[in-house]
Amino acid sequence: MLQRYIFSILIFLFSLVVYANELPKLSCEEILSRVDQAIDPLNKGKNIHSFEINSKTKVSRFGDFELDYQMIFKSPNKFKTTLKVLTLDIIIIFNGKDGYLISPLFGKDKLPEKESNSTLQQMQFMNVATKYSKIFSKAELAAEKEIVNNRECYKIHGMLPDSFSNIPLTLYVDCENFYILRYTMEIAAQNKQALITVNNDDFTEYDGIFMAKKNSSKVGQTTASNVIQSVKFNVDVDDKIFEISNY
Repeated sequence: MLQRYIFSILIFLFSLVVYANELPKLSCEEILSRVDQAIDPLNKGKNIHSFEINSKTKVSRFGDFELDYQMIFKSPNKFKTTLKVLTLDIIIIFNGKDGYLISPLFGKDKLPEKESNSTLQQMQFMNVATKYSKIFSKAELAAEKEIVNNRECYKIHGMLPDSFSNIPLTLYVDCENFYILRYTMEIAAQNKQALITVNNDDFTEYDGIFMAKKNSSKVGQTTASNVIQSVKFNVDVDDKIFEISNY
């Protein structure tokens, strides 16, 4: 009698496991919608028109360089990034039409259109107001899950729309909390196409928006690690900072 009772319990538990494994699978659209909700649970992004991010960055290639990094973004298509190495400031600006590299060693150089557009697209992709459920022109969910940082992830591959020049993009989304733990996308650097891989970690709330406080990236032989120091939303931005004539 006791054996039958134990056997019936085991059958019941097994049925629960089987049932759990046969729960309806999420579609790409459902996963990306949950990404939006995880990043911006209060839907505050729609009211964010500008932001400033300050961080500490370490770049490695032919040696290690530590620098301060600042990004100022004004929706929809203006930005300024500043890299401070020791006492030197290296600036990239995009005024909505053209991009420029400004440095004390090389003066002011206009960036090739392809490269400046690629940088803008990266900024727009990382925009805290981005709705990932709406940025794909097409997306496909891989049949197998991937492991990133010991976390099981959905793998979604797709193309960004015309506004992003149809850039291929792959997202690795945490199956449990729906944060983007890794993404890869094509970029233009020095007039060449390259693939950038970014790993995100330590998602932290900044005034209602959840962002990766730490990330690491790799492009070719160059690697970088980044730690956010501060985030400010809806900062007052004077358009003069995007004009090359003011430098």
